[in-house]
Amino acid sequence: MNGKEGDIINQYVVFTKVINDQIKIYGRKREAITEAIRICKDRNILKDYLTSREKEVVDIMIGRKEFFRQGKCKIHPLLWFAHSI
Repeated sequence: MNGKEGDIINQYVVFTKVINDQIKIYGRKREAITEAIRICKDRNILKDYLTSREKEVVDIMIGRKEFFRQGKCKIHPLLWFAHSI
């Protein structure tokens, strides 16, 4: 399920693909995640969400699961799901 172009599901799918592409280039490092976020914001993919929660997204995507488990995370569940793909 990819959703229709521009809808929230489609944006999450695109975000996940961009993350995976950047991880192939940089490995599972902060640089890969921040570059993926920059690319997505430039493409208007989850732009408002990524702008307002960038640090939180980076923390989750680089594997700081403790951040999530401790209840400090207000990240959308679909983004957490994207991390597990």
